[in-house]
Amino acid sequence: MVIFKMLGSNNFNVAVMPVERPDADTVRKVADLINDDAYRTRLLMTGKLPKIIARHQSIEKAEAVIKGLRAAGLTAFVYEDSTADTNTVYLKATSIEFKPGEVVFLEPVHGAKSLTAADVFLVIKGNRQILTRTETTTTKHKLSIKKTLITGGIPIFDKVNTTNVTESVSYEMYLRIYSRTSLQVEMNQYNMDYTFLARKRELSSSINFNTTVNEIRNAFPEAIFDEKLAQYETSGSEFETSCRLLYLYYRTITP
Repeated sequence: MVIFKMLGSNNFNVAVMPVERPDADTVRKVADLINDDAYRTRLLMTGKLPKIIARHQSIEKAEAVIKGLRAAGLTAFVYEDSTADTNTVYLKATSIEFKPGEVVFLEPVHGAKSLTAADVFLVIKGNRQILTRTETTTTKHKLSIKKTLITGGIPIFDKVNTTNVTESVSYEMYLRIYSRTSLQVEMNQYNMDYTFLARKRELSSSINFNTTVNEIRNAFPEAIFDEKLAQYETSGSEFETSCRLLYLYYRTITP
């Protein structure tokens, strides 16, 4: 059994790729394996994205669950939990150069990364939620009774500052490019200089980003392309977990 090992591990996560319509017998078997009720188990087994369905502190227990899941006809894998695996070094590209036989991803501060078709194992496209907090301070003048009495009735006002915090949610498309061993490049819709598209460049960043994605797909025709996350708006740890699980899922089914 392949165990995907991460630095700083403390748990063994058991993940499974859901199925479209799990039958009652399969749900019951899985519920027994993970020691959960049938209703919650069915929810864990449905969907389009890999999900963590159990955590164990020993590899022996995790392996037993994996064995049972696979016997039930499910694609399952185990990886060691980590708080450090998000420190993988990768390039956040802001521009691209398409060259014969390679694509060069550029970033003004950290330089460039060149990838050939043979380097790229998986490309993930999705939507990410962006939460923006805005603070505004308003100043009002409030009559100070105490100070007014001290001055013999001359009105004295104090300044009162009030801070209001508002939150707004927006979404951006992203693309992550993986080699067989790790994440290599990330691109974000609103952080790209699209001048490399030349005559294909449009006013809309969404159109430009999708055009860029198509160009990259053409440059890496053998890579797995997954856009299931484009149907969801993920954020924070949910975003990182979803990308990681998809990557490990494809590692599992592609020897």
